[in-house]
Amino acid sequence: MTAVSGSDDTLASAKAIKTYVDAQITAEDLDFAGDSGTGAVDLDSQSLTISGTASEIETSASGQTLSIGLPNQVAITTSLTVGSATTINSDGVNATGIITATGGFNIGISSAGSSITSGPVTTLNFIGAGNTFAVDGTTVDISIAGGGGGGGAGGDGTDFNTGISSAVYKKAVGIGSTVLELPATAGKQYLIYSIHASNVATGNTEVNVIGSFDYNGGERSYFGYNIPIPTGTAVELLKQPHVLNPSDKIVMRSTDYSRAGADDIVQVYITYEEKTSTDYIGVGLGTVGIAVTTAVAIHTATTYPSIIQSINLANRTDAGGYPVSVRVTSGLVTTYLVDNLIIPKYAAVELLDEPKRMNINDVLEIEVDQTSTIDVQVSGKKVTS
Repeated sequence: MTAVSGSDDTLASAKAIKTYVDAQITAEDLDFAGDSGTGAVDLDSQSLTISGTASEIETSASGQTLSIGLPNQVAITTSLTVGSATTINSDGVNATGIITATGGFNIGISSAGSSITSGPVTTLNFIGAGNTFAVDGTTVDISIAGGGGGGGAGGDGTDFNTGISSAVYKKAVGIGSTVLELPATAGKQYLIYSIHASNVATGNTEVNVIGSFDYNGGERSYFGYNIPIPTGTAVELLKQPHVLNPSDKIVMRSTDYSRAGADDIVQVYITYEEKTSTDYIGVGLGTVGIAVTTAVAIHTATTYPSIIQSINLANRTDAGGYPVSVRVTSGLVTTYLVDNLIIPKYAAVELLDEPKRMNINDVLEIEVDQTSTIDVQVSGKKVTS
């Protein structure tokens, strides 16, 4: 609707053009898609009214512009109201000002090629610390650093990760004990970010620490065996996050300088995060799983690709250094991550500085020269989306 408003003099001027407008605007100038459409110009009420039940209103083929000349100082107020059943056809809509849609906009949103929604959308809500927005003209650049970053298992990083939900403080004992037993709740998994062991022995003496994961339904696999802790120091036993499953355990033992069990010499600090998921991968092999000197499969990427975040290798002997090979077999192609790497006595090696992707049907394998020498733990996440 076009409305004319102003002072009495202004309104008088507006009325003065009524005769001109009546002469210029005829029924042929208003073309409706249906027969029931009507048009009227009424400057007494200061309005241009178009009404009808047709679903489309189009301009006349004989004239695309309706032009009304008005005296100076005549204020024009315009508004357009379209019914819910009305369709407007146009090659483009050019609007000056802010466009709003109470029912939302039909915007398709995808992530990594997968459709999230086809609309309608009324709000984009970014969750997590670290979201930043920069406006460059009509473009908004969005940087997202939520979810703990991209450096950890399946995107669960450790830098300032406020998702770490639990901490356990224990003293290791000389005969060994369970320092953490995870709940048996189905559908839960646990990201172990840190196992920190400190030397608290009285006197100037070196001590040692032994640690293993006891996998429920699996076996005991040592992630560190008699790792030395010099006086006045501490060691971080995990260089990458590890994944444990319901009912899995962490078992620790402390030994003195001569590697005999002793109490009150090592304190352990463990931090971890609980996840409601079954997509994470947490497996380990020890003397039972690695019972031959030929290649043994640790993990196979079935159904989904896998992102492997950690491959930890530990020498579990008191005898000396032993070699180990780790490889990925993809069909007829075999790629070695390490070939005959020597793991020294009383040492553990984290093989991965950066995550590795395994495609569907790829197999991660380990091969030792002598059984009962090297244990391995593998942690990662399936790529399900």
